[in-house]
Amino acid sequence: MEPSVVAAAASISAALIALLGTFVNRRKTMEAAKETRKENRRLSEDLKQIDARQQTNIATFQSDLDRMTYVFNANHSKRVEVLTESYAKLVEIKLLMESFVVPLFAHSVTGNQQTIREAADKFEELYRYSSMNLVYFRKDSKFTEKLGQVMGHINHMQNNATAQSSWNQQAQIVINGVDPILHEISAEVRAELKLDF
Repeated sequence: MEPSVVAAAASISAALIALLGTFVNRRKTMEAAKETRKENRRLSEDLKQIDARQQTNIATFQSDLDRMTYVFNANHSKRVEVLTESYAKLVEIKLLMESFVVPLFAHSVTGNQQTIREAADKFEELYRYSSMNLVYFRKDSKFTEKLGQVMGHINHMQNNATAQSSWNQQAQIVINGVDPILHEISAEVRAELKLDF
């Protein structure tokens, strides 16, 4: 065979092989692209499912957080109410005890047995109230312990009132007994309510 025919046949064969290679390569590329699209769709679906689960989890967490925030705020509001109400009742008792010893107003009368009885009645009311709401006080709160001390001072004043004790003894009970207790409870309540930053 002539070299020109062999060269032409080789050229044609090479072109056919290249064309066949191109077809095979194109087919493989198309199959790979089809497989890639299929895998991308599967991954997209998986991501959508993961996103849906995450959104559900976020919504659940947000709902739990909202519920806990509501409970915390409600408990804190009740706690503020109990602490301030208890303190106000205690101050009212102290004022009654003071008015038993010293006239607080222009037309006040000292030494009136009814005043110290009223303080004792108010104390019982405070004791019931704080006992029913004890859950709102700190575990290490000294409030109930201090209430017992106040009751002791009220009893002492009642006993001294019937024994005709001196005005000075009665005043000392209020000044040295009740005032420091009230100061300690005030500090505890202020700390609990975070009023002193």
